[in-house]
Amino acid sequence: MKNSSENRLKKGFTIIELSIAMAFVSILLLMIVTITISMTGIYQRGLTLRAMDQRGRELSEMIIRDIRASRDSSSVRGNTSNANYGFFCTAVSAYFWVNKRVDANGEGVIPNFQVTHGTQVSEGHRLVRVSGMNRTTDPTCGFSVTASNNANVRVTVDVTSAAPVELLPAGTNADIVIQTIHRINTGEVFNETTGDGHLHCPDGQMWDSNRNGCVDLSGNLTGDVRIRSNYVPMLVVLTTLRGNTQTTLTGDGKCAIDNAVGLGGQFNYCALNKFEFSARIGARQ
Repeated sequence: MKNSSENRLKKGFTIIELSIAMAFVSILLLMIVTITISMTGIYQRGLTLRAMDQRGRELSEMIIRDIRASRDSSSVRGNTSNANYGFFCTAVSAYFWVNKRVDANGEGVIPNFQVTHGTQVSEGHRLVRVSGMNRTTDPTCGFSVTASNNANVRVTVDVTSAAPVELLPAGTNADIVIQTIHRINTGEVFNETTGDGHLHCPDGQMWDSNRNGCVDLSGNLTGDVRIRSNYVPMLVVLTTLRGNTQTTLTGDGKCAIDNAVGLGGQFNYCALNKFEFSARIGARQ
């Protein structure tokens, strides 16, 4: 009886028991890895969205100050019609940015943006601001575009102006790009090249060029006439580099393609954030 009891105590786990235990541990480890990856993606997403919101507010406040320092409506103008870049300027500053495009895999890519200022050449920009430029009659806001294609955008700024400042630096802003900076069309009699006029519909209404009248938010003609104002309605749109973001001139947009989940900063989302505001010309404080 004693030997029989000792033999039972010396017995180990069977193959079936070991297989079950190993399967349980494997499933547990897989769940831990999956949760870790998910939490990392959520954390990165939160950092990007917070940085996007912060940069958008800082950029909006910067533009408001520049518009307030402007003399008249003709000093506030820009252009977003080029496929590779856009620019916007006031009487005291100018902004230039490169546009994101989407490759065959749905990944967002931007051209190499190179800026020449005197003998200094810098590249890798996304959005730059230059102060002190002479843009009185320059239709491109003082930027001399020397190259523009899907791979490269090169511009030269006047040597008498201040050095360009990057507004979307690396770090937590690495995934943020500018989509547009432009005046909202509220029915202004406004020429983007000459800057003539600043008539617009009353608040809460938009100009319908097809029906040649002011319309409310439902698209109904109101019969109101356009009024003169020194207020400049503006729109700034920031997006993530990844993802195919499509926007209209009113800032409405969507993410057309989501990327697959990955590691090392790749995550399965794209985001778009628009900032609408207005500033009064000549209201410098």
